[in-house]
Amino acid sequence: MLRRSIPGGSVNPRQARAVFNTAILTAILEKGPTVISLPGDVASADGGHPRDSDHHSGHAGSVPSDADLDRLVEMIDDAKTVTIFGGEGCRQARDEVIALAGRLKAPVGYALRGKQWLEHGNPNAVGMTGLLGYGGGLSCYQRG
Repeated sequence: MLRRSIPGGSVNPRQARAVFNTAILTAILEKGPTVISLPGDVASADGGHPRDSDHHSGHAGSVPSDADLDRLVEMIDDAKTVTIFGGEGCRQARDEVIALAGRLKAPVGYALRGKQWLEHGNPNAVGMTGLLGYGGGLSCYQRG
């Protein structure tokens, strides 16, 4: 069972609602527990009244249309080179992303929130970009 800790926590009572909403949505989507660490003053503070917009149905995510998938296939077919860049959205499609990268011989870069899904055991992984990344991923995006 995956146990997810919500990093960063909440540093003042006004932020608590967003942290709780993230934890609840994470628990629903991952079908497992989450852990929230709160400072004592935040835990004992009045959080106010919930709003209707704070309630989630548990059916988050999106599925591309057939037309979007057809267009993606055309773009891949027309490209000289393909580089895959993934993030948190690859969580439930890790195996598919790695298989696609292998079939296309495409390097796979990732955002910080995609690192845990796309780095380990991925022969095409080239790392992160940006402040916490390094040049391997960036050079793949700039070629071709």
